[in-house]
Amino acid sequence: MKITSMNKINLIRFSCIFYWLLLLPQFLWAEELTLEMIFKFNLFNPNKVEEIQSMKDGVHYTVLEDSKDIVKYSYETGKKVDILLSLDSIEDLRYSEIITYSLNEDETVIIIGTEEEKIYRYSYRGNYFIYDVESKKIVPVYPEGKQQYAELSPDGQKAAFVFENNLYVKDIYSNTIAQVTHDGLKNTIINGAPDWLYEEEFDLITGYYWSPDSRMLAYYRFNESQVHEYSLIFYESLYPELYTYKYPKAGENNPVVDIYTYDLIQGKTNKMEIPEDSDHYIPRIQWLPTSDRLCLTHLNRLQNKADLYICDASSGSSRIFYTEENNTYLSKVTDDFVTFIDSGNYAIILSERDGFRHLYYYELDGTLINQITIGNWEIEEFYGLDEKSGQLYYTSTEVSPLERHLYSINLDGTNKKQLTLKDGTHSASFSQTYNYYILTSSDAQTPYEFNLYNQQGELIRILESNEFIKDLTIRYGFTKKEFFTFRIKDNTELYGFKILPPGFRKNKKYPVLIYVYGGPESQTVVTACMVSTACSERLYCCMCR
Repeated sequence: MKITSMNKINLIRFSCIFYWLLLLPQFLWAEELTLEMIFKFNLFNPNKVEEIQSMKDGVHYTVLEDSKDIVKYSYETGKKVDILLSLDSIEDLRYSEIITYSLNEDETVIIIGTEEEKIYRYSYRGNYFIYDVESKKIVPVYPEGKQQYAELSPDGQKAAFVFENNLYVKDIYSNTIAQVTHDGLKNTIINGAPDWLYEEEFDLITGYYWSPDSRMLAYYRFNESQVHEYSLIFYESLYPELYTYKYPKAGENNPVVDIYTYDLIQGKTNKMEIPEDSDHYIPRIQWLPTSDRLCLTHLNRLQNKADLYICDASSGSSRIFYTEENNTYLSKVTDDFVTFIDSGNYAIILSERDGFRHLYYYELDGTLINQITIGNWEIEEFYGLDEKSGQLYYTSTEVSPLERHLYSINLDGTNKKQLTLKDGTHSASFSQTYNYYILTSSDAQTPYEFNLYNQQGELIRILESNEFIKDLTIRYGFTKKEFFTFRIKDNTELYGFKILPPGFRKNKKYPVLIYVYGGPESQTVVTACMVSTACSERLYCCMCR
């Protein structure tokens, strides 16, 4: 979960205001809104609350400040509690900034990323270091070259990483490295990292997973040898550079994907028994809480049938415990498609079996216990189950297909509560124990607002209201976002919105800007100032851009 500290927000806000005060003579008092104000100077970009990581206790979070300090804060008060790591206190470290960081399960060890360079949409390679919070000692993960996906084991004893398409494991305290795979080769074999296709289309941001007990790794092996290459020219310097990578076009060969486990104690590798077919996908791997089994999501190439396999991590034997099938297309078969609870004895599945995306409660033998949510509306995002209170949290379109509201509900479908009552689009980021959540809210005329609530839905603190942006929109006479409906040939009702220019006159002709994104799961007409596209990129209305 990501969020910024109030100190950082206030500093950013002050810097932005100071910057705009310097530009006041140029355009802030101008009578007309210009494209330069919106697109060049980003005058109407709202401040955001991001880059926070919830800690295990659920009442504190960490923030990376000034790219060098990892600071612990209280959710309740917003006050600084501790500095877990400061680059200024580390001797002989030549890097001047931290780009990424993460903590192990008990928060005694931190892994930091420096000098990261972008590969594709989400992937990077960089230099990573392991920091012991108590001893304050720091060691490099792998000094031989930049790594990918460096991640601590839950117990903080080891770190896994990918180097030149092979998977490695480093024992932090003995400073020894074990090479798990040996056949990695660029544009041929990838171990422990996603290829371009899986990263771009399934949002897969790693290619291996630690078991909860830190004993085993589960990892992808991609064989791209039969995938055709595609070349791009990058004009980033005086001499253009040619970049070639494996890019499967529609109907062409996909990479062949296999899933393996590696037992760190026995040094043994096992292949999971699933159908060997190049025309399928495995968009997700999940460890069950007991660390002895895996769940693999198996999706056909047409993407209208998904099988959930439960695999024995040691032997590789597998069985299907759930199948989802649709005549057309299965939506969002990714992170929240299945969630295992109660030590892995039960599962919560997001299914479209009744025509709408809803939550279902299953036993692990495939027996349906009950449908949790029901109605002619969709679950937008499932945030998980607080096993202590027995409540699930999600956002849905129940109020309107143009809005998103936050709800809580019991596993048996009772005691449903709507937690957001203000019109608009809402999303939440919960602390690990569900004690607190940051609510991000917007409506058609209002930029983002960020507020902190406790589990009872009580407002604790206003984190960011973006009043400065609201005042600017009033000053420049922003017109309202107006919604309308229309019907197409088969009588389906569709939604649209329009933003008319100030002083609009019906008898005058105006240029019209029309935006349409025709991809799946890309609703652009919503009661919010920001409109999402299917590619996880953002199209902002003029209030936010």
